[in-house]
Amino acid sequence: MDTTATDTDLTETWRPVVGHETFYEVSDRGRVRSLRRVVPHGKRTKTLQGRVLSPTAMAAGHLIVSLYCGIGNQGRSHQMVHRLVLAAFVGPCPEGHEACHRNGYPSDNRPENLYWGTRSDNVKDALRHGTHRWGSRTHCDQGHEFTESNTARRSDGKGRECRTCARVWRKRYKTKMKAQRVPG
Repeated sequence: MDTTATDTDLTETWRPVVGHETFYEVSDRGRVRSLRRVVPHGKRTKTLQGRVLSPTAMAAGHLIVSLYCGIGNQGRSHQMVHRLVLAAFVGPCPEGHEACHRNGYPSDNRPENLYWGTRSDNVKDALRHGTHRWGSRTHCDQGHEFTESNTARRSDGKGRECRTCARVWRKRYKTKMKAQRVPG
């Protein structure tokens, strides 16, 4: 069930958090809130007021929230906000897919900025936004420039390598193997 609230000029649509429907909702602005509920408290019960949760930013900038669905910390789980938004507004994550941000800002968790994509889609997005950690490197660790003629695709298909460094490594390896040969 969608609920809508207005905050100044913006309209915010809230939907239940998948798997935590009776406890939490997520909005189309990427916010998560707890719902008002009655919980056991010793021999009595107490009413917890609903509130918007304060997310924590991870090192890469993605936002997480702690959701509680049990007594004490037994039912606590850390959830990534972008995954909650996608599950509520788009649907469940297809097999082998992950959450991707269209604009490259990991804290922008609006549904129009998110989509389920493959790992390859996510890496291509990061390269396109310039946020991939190795995408902006112009030189290898030894200081050789990554030019078209000096750059090769790694044999495992996971990145690039410096051809100059690869030649030096192969030469050292062959020399080492020759030295280890037993004369016969």
